[in-house]
Amino acid sequence: MAWLALAFLVWVWSPATGGASEASGTAARLIIERPVFEGGRFEPGAVFRHEFMVRNEGRGPLEIREVRVGCSCVVVDYDRLIPPGGTGRITVAVSIHREWAGRDLRRTIWVSSNDPLAGQTSLILRGQVAAE
Repeated sequence: MAWLALAFLVWVWSPATGGASEASGTAARLIIERPVFEGGRFEPGAVFRHEFMVRNEGRGPLEIREVRVGCSCVVVDYDRLIPPGGTGRITVAVSIHREWAGRDLRRTIWVSSNDPLAGQTSLILRGQVAAE
């Protein structure tokens, strides 16, 4: 019978179930109101910046563990820790290359957090690069 109690404790505390935070109701909750940004027209040769607003609607601190990009033309800066009820930012800067003139632009940013329900989420920035 002791092995059954031990198995239950291992399951409750395991990362797959969210650990003690989720079980006790103190998990972080990542909310991004507008995960897709329609930028309209981008000027070739310019650097475009946008801030994605992040909220923590959970009872525990939200930890943004990693923000990855798929292109060296994108640079990100972000708030790494957001308190319960607080807001933070993920700032994206995209260098618009001249050879993209007249093309559609779409960049995806992947966000990893300690939210047990949204551990991995993505942000999208898209628009049209103006013709030169």
